[in-house]
Amino acid sequence: MHAGCDGPMVCIRVLLPWKIIFYRLLEVITMSKWTDFRDGALDAMKDGALNVVEETKQNFLKNFIEAGVPVIEEYADMFVAKVKEQAANESGWDKVRDAVVIPFAVQIGLYVGKQILSMVESQTATAADATAAQ
Repeated sequence: MHAGCDGPMVCIRVLLPWKIIFYRLLEVITMSKWTDFRDGALDAMKDGALNVVEETKQNFLKNFIEAGVPVIEEYADMFVAKVKEQAANESGWDKVRDAVVIPFAVQIGLYVGKQILSMVESQTATAADATAAQ
């Protein structure tokens, strides 16, 4: 046992504040490093280190539609399922909100977002084809 500990519970009570302080300190250091990294990346982008050309935009859009949208849809489906599940325990407006309004808003948001991305993708492809033809 540690000095000053009369038993396991007393020892835990003595060590617990130090453990909390350690984890808070670790959290601050980690967040500080993340903040430094983030700020450095943003400064580099502002200084022109991020070279965005037409091909970069096309690749980003294509990759986002192929990889990003399915992840967003999966998350939205899980979120809607959880909200609908909670609607069973609600009453009045809260029940309507959880059973109908939020799921409908999420689905409409996804639909509109996908339509916009599809339109932008087709316009980008048309513009790229016109540029290549010149």
